[in-house]
Amino acid sequence: MSAASQQERQESNMAEPIITERPPAEEPQWSWRALREPTALLTATYLAASAIGLWASYCFYKPFGIAVLDYMQPADFLVAALHDPMYFLVVLIGASLSWLGSRIDAFRERKPHRVAVIREKTWWGLIVFPRWRDKLSDRGFTAEYVFAAMLLGIAAWLIHGYADMQSKRVLAGQGTRIFLTYNNHDKPEAKQPILLGTTTAWIFVYWPDENASEALPQQSVARIGYQLPARVGVVKK
Repeated sequence: MSAASQQERQESNMAEPIITERPPAEEPQWSWRALREPTALLTATYLAASAIGLWASYCFYKPFGIAVLDYMQPADFLVAALHDPMYFLVVLIGASLSWLGSRIDAFRERKPHRVAVIREKTWWGLIVFPRWRDKLSDRGFTAEYVFAAMLLGIAAWLIHGYADMQSKRVLAGQGTRIFLTYNNHDKPEAKQPILLGTTTAWIFVYWPDENASEALPQQSVARIGYQLPARVGVVKK
């Protein structure tokens, strides 16, 4: 090979760009993404609590025959979770249990061989790592889907039990008794109903003596009074 051809070959090799493959950047674990985006975390938490608040309202008013969602306005949907701080606690409990379940599912996805050994050698293997979960993974349902589904399911179940307990307590005659004064009336009603709750335009009460519930427009009510419990050590004169 002549010196000229060798020189041309060297020049062509120098002209060609050198391409090096970089390993794909490791994607951060999904469980830490929310911590890096606090705004998204707070928004998701508030939306979840609002959804749970609507579900709780439906479960609470259903035994009284009140379709409360029909009485709600858009503003009521946004503040449904603020009526009872217990809703946020339920969301927190549901999120904790869901996170635990999703971590178990993530372990199953990362170490399938070890999971297979656990299933064969322990009695609890098939309980913690059921085989039907493998079929869902094959269809694309990863740990993220499990976390979301378990959060909604557990929170809805807990809220249903809490709301049912509260409604049974009211039906038993326990609750906040109020003095209800209608418009164009100087004195409150002789009987004291139990206040169930309010929305932007409606007041819901339960009359224990009649075993009946009622939705009152706020424009028809002039005043609501509350009877405080008797204080210990105070003697009436």
